[in-house]
Amino acid sequence: ALAIFAILALITSQALKVAFRTKEILFKQTSALSQLELGFALLIADVNQITARPVLGNEMHLFPAFIGQPDYVEFTRSDQAIVTIKQPPFVRIAYLCKQNKLIRRRFNHLDSQDRQQFLDQTVFADLSVCRFSYLNATLDVLPLWRSGAIKQNQQREPLPKAIQVTI
Repeated sequence: ALAIFAILALITSQALKVAFRTKEILFKQTSALSQLELGFALLIADVNQITARPVLGNEMHLFPAFIGQPDYVEFTRSDQAIVTIKQPPFVRIAYLCKQNKLIRRRFNHLDSQDRQQFLDQTVFADLSVCRFSYLNATLDVLPLWRSGAIKQNQQREPLPKAIQVTI
């Protein structure tokens, strides 16, 4: 009877061990998926509200409404849904790939003499690849976005048609 009980206890303990390990793996994967969903929802909300408003920066330098580089994108977005007396209707946002992370940067002031005043928030961490590309009106994928660039027989494009994020 003791031998049978020992065998049943061993089988039961192994089954419980597998169940707890499976629960832990499932929890980690669910957390990672939730983080992805939240990160992309934030990115999509920002991109959907991009507006063509340039900003003034250090030494009255005029920054274009949209700056696009392979590891950095910066733009002005509208905050029309959340306009209050204390909060302006526009915000300057940047996303940067730095140290295997995708970071969202919100500048404290839209037109600021000190562009070193910002709040960084890590959107995704532990990335092996992080890169931006930009789609223009002729559906060319570009690694850089120059808002003042004019191609032959075309007008200036202040904003890209789409932003591709590779992570």
